[in-house]
Amino acid sequence: MAGLSFGLGMGLGSPRGSTGEPAPDPIYNYYVASTGNDSNDGSAGSPFATLLKLASVMQTGANDSTTTAFIASGTYSDDQFLPNTLTRENVRMLLFFEEGCTLSGGATTQAGNDSAFDSGGIGSEIIIYGAGLRITGYTTGTGNGLGASGQGKIYAYDCNVDNCIDGFSVHADSYGEAYRCNFSQCIKSCVAHVNNSSSYHEDCVFTGHDSISMTAGLVSVNTPFAHEFVRCKWVPTAVNRKGLTNANSNGPTLNILLRECELGTLSEYINITSSDYSGIVVEDSFVNISGTDGHNMFTLRRCYGFISIRKRGTTEGIVIENSILGGADPDATQDSLMWRASNLGASPFTVVNSIITGYTTAIGAAFDAANAAGQIDAPTEISYCCLFGNTTNFHSTWTADDGFAAAVHDNITSDPLIGDMSSTNKADWGYGPGSPCIGAGSSGGNIGFAASE
Repeated sequence: MAGLSFGLGMGLGSPRGSTGEPAPDPIYNYYVASTGNDSNDGSAGSPFATLLKLASVMQTGANDSTTTAFIASGTYSDDQFLPNTLTRENVRMLLFFEEGCTLSGGATTQAGNDSAFDSGGIGSEIIIYGAGLRITGYTTGTGNGLGASGQGKIYAYDCNVDNCIDGFSVHADSYGEAYRCNFSQCIKSCVAHVNNSSSYHEDCVFTGHDSISMTAGLVSVNTPFAHEFVRCKWVPTAVNRKGLTNANSNGPTLNILLRECELGTLSEYINITSSDYSGIVVEDSFVNISGTDGHNMFTLRRCYGFISIRKRGTTEGIVIENSILGGADPDATQDSLMWRASNLGASPFTVVNSIITGYTTAIGAAFDAANAAGQIDAPTEISYCCLFGNTTNFHSTWTADDGFAAAVHDNITSDPLIGDMSSTNKADWGYGPGSPCIGAGSSGGNIGFAASE
């Protein structure tokens, strides 16, 4: 066909966790072009017109097979790739998109599923090399932009998903990975639902939606620890600050890991909420968090940014280690690292080897004497920290309690000599040579972290 170019030469690597490796210059089994026809045979000179036709053809053949397809630049309206009824086992389907492709949702659905992509079947895999593929407008029914269900797997590279119900979703016993993908204007940008679903994400961006209440991040419901994010960003809006929501009623106590991420921006915070038997571990990340709702439970290690948390009753609690906390976001409910305005009881709260600065009341705003005593006994431990530059370090209800000295100990109040905290770069928050935080932590370690770390 005139005007079509079917050579890529992409030098592709193998998806993390999958077997095999696509060739640098794949030999394509099928071709798709918006100017093609579904009555064609899918060859380079006679391509199909839709991904729906491609999916139906790819469902034929043997178990343990790999099929490749090239999709030419163009807009594919009212189209989807859904081998979710696949009965063959261990089938790999590699989709190579040319730059300039758009997959737009509409009224047509396959087996009642109106997602753009949904991988199903026993061990079947969809691998999408998007080259900037835009997925938009899947707004009814299931409405996944990138999805997996059953025991299927999905891997996506370089895709842009907007205006879908779920930007990325793994259900049941499925698995998914996303690399360099952007999700925006979705009701739920990244969702991991039930049973044993799990996922891995690198260099992805989840951006909020002003008009819909749950977006800009991850919703994890009743899943085991299997969701990891590396160098990902959550970008809230002033109207919608939903970020990470965990609802796990049946354990275990850990299910999300984030490393080198950005949770919020310098100007807008996100909410983190979770329930008993669920948790979020955040490491080496910028955070702008206001935990004003839900039973917060998370661990921060070597993090930096702005945090304000309302403590409510959970069997687990919050742990902050070797972090630098520079105050609360101006729009946070309280200018305090930890505050309470709830009758739901206290939960454990531990801050060690951390720098706490820039708050009006660093610890204990909105506490009365009974609440302070309950929180200290929850238990609370604040030790080997540097509290400096706060108007008040501890609310008077805390210092008056007879358990305060045991809960709060071995802290220093010297200037930590940290950076100007004006960026999301970790080095701009760390301290330099001569900081009193060097060697002042527990067991002779450091408080916070150095600018060079």
